[in-house]
Amino acid sequence: MMIRNRCLLVGSLLVLLAGCAHRSVERTVSADAVGESGQTRQVNYLHSPLGPGSPDEETPGGVQRSAVADEAELSALTEREVCIRYVARTYIDLDEPLSFYEVKLNGHPVAFDNEVVSVVDHFYSGRESVFAAEGVVAETFSAINVTRPAEKSYRVIERRAEVCGPRSTTGRELLELKIPEGPLDDTWGQKFAWTVR
Repeated sequence: MMIRNRCLLVGSLLVLLAGCAHRSVERTVSADAVGESGQTRQVNYLHSPLGPGSPDEETPGGVQRSAVADEAELSALTEREVCIRYVARTYIDLDEPLSFYEVKLNGHPVAFDNEVVSVVDHFYSGRESVFAAEGVVAETFSAINVTRPAEKSYRVIERRAEVCGPRSTTGRELLELKIPEGPLDDTWGQKFAWTVR
């Protein structure tokens, strides 16, 4: 039996093929780098492994993909607790408040504090229809579409917040984010991991 397009159910076992998990980034960092701006930063993009074609968050031609790059960095680390600063950048149609996300830090459910929201418009050149006509006549199909150059806007919502939770016992700090039953009827998410030495 096929589940969506990437996972197979075999008997009572769920066999996950490559691509069934949300996109993950990982790096090794020094404990001294924690809290230093940019020293533990990682960049990732939202991913929908069960969506048609297993899509990643993309931008239209003329807008750099970095416009929707999400960032996470370790902001504090004690013997018992880890804190992570997170920046979500999403196209307006995919945007959800961070309070809507399912968030786990080292396997424990956590929530973001003090979310700050801003709107960024990215302008690019495109084309817009001036006149469009379609017709079906007996055995002939015709379509006319007249376009002209147009300045377009790609609106991105930027959300910043911090999350804290229990420290890992293995030295590998893992932040998992998921937009459940997200926009466009697919589950979008991503993972960030740090091995602290």
